[in-house]
Amino acid sequence: MATRPLDRMRAETTFEEHPDLAILSTERDEPADQVAAGLALERVLLTATREGFTASFLNQPLEFDDLRRAVQ
Repeated sequence: MATRPLDRMRAETTFEEHPDLAILSTERDEPADQVAAGLALERVLLTATREGFTASFLNQPLEFDDLRRAVQ
């Protein structure tokens, strides 16, 4: 099992019925843009965690080039 014993002991909870969604994007998709987006995401997630929020990711559609272009 990939989790630590303390992780398995955490209380379970349900997902909210109407979650808030946020999108982080860049104008282009060059390596420097990807690094900048990663740094921005890191800051957002650390700030959210400090404020008591949790996050999960829904990025699978963006792994396909045609869908990535449509989103851009």
